Amino acid sequence: METNWDLLAELANRWHEVVCHEAKEMGFKITEFALGRGGRVKGTFVDSASATATRIVAEHGEACAMHATAMEYLKNRAALIALSKRDKGISLDDGLHAADEEFLTSLCVDYRAVLTREMERLQSNGGLFGLTYWREGDR
Repeated sequence: METNWDLLAELANRWHEVVCHEAKEMGFKITEFALGRGGRVKGTFVDSASATATRIVAEHGEACAMHATAMEYLKNRAALIALSKRDKGISLDDGLHAADEEFLTSLCVDYRAVLTREMERLQSNGGLFGLTYWREGDR
């Protein structure tokens, strides 16, 4: 049986698309990532932070790190809303914006871990090297 090197090369450079698609389904669009030392993930919310967190809680099991991240965000958000109702001097918009940004940062960390595990899994199973850096629009 002949090895189709072109197909393997294409798969090696597109392995991340499954993770990026899943993230987008949850409401988090990965726009860029770099893995390895100093790696990072950058992204944006498709709808809103609260919609993304709600989807993650509904779709991911409790053993998933993103489930815990989303639950923590929703708990903090609810506490902010309750606090702003009790104390009219509290700026709800500023608090929610800060909570949204913290949730975004945490999701970036969580998805970096997912992408790293997936790349390591592929590299250990037959040597698909895959890319370790990607930015939206790259092909």
